[in-house]
Amino acid sequence: WPRMLATMAAAYIACFSCFAVAWYALAAVGRGRCTVGVDPGAGARRAAVAAFMLSVEAQQTIGFGLRAPRACLASACLLAAQTVTGAALTALCAGLVFARVAHPRRAARSLFVSEAACLAKRAGVPTLSFRVLDVRPGRCKGPAVSAHLFRWAPPGAATAEGEAAPWTVDELALTPAHLPPLLLPVTVEHRIDAASPLRGATLSSLLAASAEIVVTLAAPTERGDAVVTRSFLASELHLGCAFVPAVAKGRGGRGAAVDVAAFHRVAPLPGLPPGATPAELAAAVLGGGEA
Repeated sequence: WPRMLATMAAAYIACFSCFAVAWYALAAVGRGRCTVGVDPGAGARRAAVAAFMLSVEAQQTIGFGLRAPRACLASACLLAAQTVTGAALTALCAGLVFARVAHPRRAARSLFVSEAACLAKRAGVPTLSFRVLDVRPGRCKGPAVSAHLFRWAPPGAATAEGEAAPWTVDELALTPAHLPPLLLPVTVEHRIDAASPLRGATLSSLLAASAEIVVTLAAPTERGDAVVTRSFLASELHLGCAFVPAVAKGRGGRGAAVDVAAFHRVAPLPGLPPGATPAELAAAVLGGGEA
């Protein structure tokens, strides 16, 4: 807010000053034929102040008293130019203020997708998981989340019709398919089963294809749709890890308390070899001998 208000004030002063110079120059050249109350012959300093005041009065339509333009073509053109410029500047500043009030920063950042994504076995099935959260519960109605896998195809890849296909995109089926109201953090999962685009993928193949998983969380609010997008590269996946608990019972056993600081944290699952390399972890999680 302070920077925006200071910028708007500076813009107005700059506009007033630029047109004040024009009014002063018109008064000096016209010698009273185009303006009233701006007389450089009576003193440059006094005339400069009068020109600035005439500029403010003309742009803000305050009214003309001792200072006014005369019926002159040059003054008419200058007055029209300043009126149009002033109207555009006012509209721009009003739009900035409205946008700032209607979409404050805190409200825009109330939706979160976890900074981490885990790839580990759950119930014996390799599963990709991430978390979503609304830090202002109840603000969003009907949240929806989607995930897509982007991969670069091998050089020369093309469709059956011969159309170049340098990259592919596949939608990842998520559980739960429909998010509940985000009163608490929700862990969203994609099971790498026979129907998954990640079936048969290895860490090496994902890295070779520059694979990237893009997650989009959207929810309608009272101020319009809020959308948050986050992407995870194959090298950024936390292999063999799970999210740490971030919810505890509220005081007196009523409600729940969310630890927002723990929302993004992950921890290794037990049973994995200590000190294992990413390739070894990928082989343990995804199965198969090749990582």
